[in-house]
Amino acid sequence: MTVRSFALTLAAMLALVAAPAFAQQGDIDPETGEVYLPAQPQAQPQPQAQPQQGSTPWYAGGPTGQAPPAEQPPAHQDEERAPNNGASRSSDASSSQSASESPSSGGDDHMRVVGQLGVGFVGINNVPVGGNAGGSLGIEQVSAPTLGVRYWLDEMIGLDIGLGIGYVGGNVSSGTTTIPGDDAFAMTIHGGVPIAIFHDSHYSFQLIPELNVGFATGTAYGAVSTEDRGRNGFIFSLGARAGAEIQFGFIGIPNLSLLATVGLTFQYTSAGLGSNQSGTVQGASANGFSFGTSLDGEPWDIFLGSLTAFYYFG
Repeated sequence: MTVRSFALTLAAMLALVAAPAFAQQGDIDPETGEVYLPAQPQAQPQPQAQPQQGSTPWYAGGPTGQAPPAEQPPAHQDEERAPNNGASRSSDASSSQSASESPSSGGDDHMRVVGQLGVGFVGINNVPVGGNAGGSLGIEQVSAPTLGVRYWLDEMIGLDIGLGIGYVGGNVSSGTTTIPGDDAFAMTIHGGVPIAIFHDSHYSFQLIPELNVGFATGTAYGAVSTEDRGRNGFIFSLGARAGAEIQFGFIGIPNLSLLATVGLTFQYTSAGLGSNQSGTVQGASANGFSFGTSLDGEPWDIFLGSLTAFYYFG
């Protein structure tokens, strides 16, 4: 074998080995033995999204599709509205407050004290008791103002409960002789159901069915212990009052109120003295009843202390 033949054989063997690799990269020209690559298809440019008809770019100025000199992201809506948030919230709070204070929404003074406990004068002032008036029966009064509480269960119905106590006593001296003065203890109990028929900004018109009971007991002392006499008293009243409760919300004190009423009442009273220990003086008693209208709290009574007042805690 000549050198030329050996070279051609070796070239043919190399061509057979390299053919698969060249086939992946390109084709072999049969005439020249050169490898050429097929032309690659050019990628088509993606069509650019066109802005919608009539849309407005987010940046300020310039027609649609024109980029601004320096693009800035749009401000957050909350930041844009920040200067107005305070005013808006203040306006909403003011509107809410106005709505809560308007009578139509139940924000008047009466509605403010629903569910609160009020303290004040609610019932009778005095309880009768028998007294020794020169050997005969006399009628005395023991002061026991009924102080109590008022609680509004809801807008219309309330509850009054009261209790009063009073005591009188002392000593009487003559030279070296000292004897106790007549004494008495009294207690009053009150119950009522106020009904708010109508209420507006600073007042309510009320009807108040009520019951009052009071009793008194004590001793009328004589010169000696055998002349001492027991004494007693009793009062019972049943009726209803109607009037207005004025609350001072117009000067910023809605929890303070004054109540003036007129009423129709049945009342029974009794008072008595028992017999003395020696039995020389017999007991005596007196009783009576009345029925009619009553007046409780005229406007000028505020200076006399008899106008009913309540203060609500809450």
